[in-house]
Amino acid sequence: MSSLLKVDQELKKKVDCFRERITNEAEDLVASFFPKKLLELDALLKEPMLNVQDLSQIHCEMNLVVPDPIILSNSHDGIDAPTLKKRKLEDGDDNCAGDSLLFLLFIGHMLNVTENNGQHFL
Repeated sequence: MSSLLKVDQELKKKVDCFRERITNEAEDLVASFFPKKLLELDALLKEPMLNVQDLSQIHCEMNLVVPDPIILSNSHDGIDAPTLKKRKLEDGDDNCAGDSLLFLLFIGHMLNVTENNGQHFL
C-alpha cells in the first residue's frame, strides 16, 4: 500500500540524517559516557574522605541562637498588632484605599484599550 503523505526527498534525507545523528549520540551516551560517569562516582564514594568510620572526627557542637519571631502588623495608625479589631470608618464611609487603586488601574486599562484601537493588551 502506498503512503498517503507525499514527502519531498530532500526533507526525507534531512530527517534521516537527523535520526542517524541522534541515534549515534544516544548509543555513545549509553555505551560510553554513562559507564565512565558511574565509575567516576563509584571511585568518589570509595574515597577515604567520604568513608569516615568514627563520626566523632567530624562532629561538633553547634550553638545557634534562634531569634524571636517577627510579628508583622498591617496597621499604619500605630495600633498594636494584638488588637485585631477593625477600626470603624468615620461618617459610615466604606471606601478604602484599595478601591481607589482598583479604580485607577481600571482607568489606565481603559486608556490603553482606547489608545490601541480597541485591542486589549493585558
